[in-house]
Amino acid sequence: MGYDGNETRRARVKCRLIAAGTRLPDWVNSGFREYQKRLRSPLSLELHEIAVATRRPGENPQRAIQREGTDMLAALGKDDYVVALEINAKTLSTEQLSVWLAERFTTSAVAPAAAGVAAIVGHIYPVWLRFRGGKGVATYIGVLIGLFWPAAVVFCVMWIATAFTTRYSSLSALIAAFVTPLFLWWFGHPALASLFVVLTLLLFYKHSENIKRLQAGTEGRIGAK
Repeated sequence: MGYDGNETRRARVKCRLIAAGTRLPDWVNSGFREYQKRLRSPLSLELHEIAVATRRPGENPQRAIQREGTDMLAALGKDDYVVALEINAKTLSTEQLSVWLAERFTTSAVAPAAAGVAAIVGHIYPVWLRFRGGKGVATYIGVLIGLFWPAAVVFCVMWIATAFTTRYSSLSALIAAFVTPLFLWWFGHPALASLFVVLTLLLFYKHSENIKRLQAGTEGRIGAK
């Protein structure tokens, strides 16, 4: 995290690519420089190269790999988040990768649900904002639209009805979220209902301060000054 000239808090993300080897092919360096130019503040990209570990006579190759790993860990900062890339795998072209993904995910209901959960959790706990995100209501609705759109319609109707009668936005979201798993279960989607029970509990947790203010009668109302 950093600050601009007006002391406005801004999130700054520095991505460092740590690679073993100091003689990368020209096309790699060219591509890296192109990505550097495309990224705009507050994002930045750096390349950190470490020397390839020399294998000693008679030494197990794994020992050399371990030394490289130790050097990579030493290059990390104290508060860095790490994404590890594995290169000892089958090489696929873009077309082959798209076919591979389509074969495994287009006929499965697990992938869309997993993507929805990832979207909500990523919105609530974004890594680049130090896990300080929103409360997930809008993303919750978006996931409902993708997985079972009638439930999204019910959510919106419940929110509007509650907001109209109480003028509490937070209470409207909580009541609509509470009804959502019941609606999914009633319409024969027990797996989705179970999933949204968990997501609804997460929404309630993120609204814990709003719940306290509702109980104390200090929660702000829609349209109130």
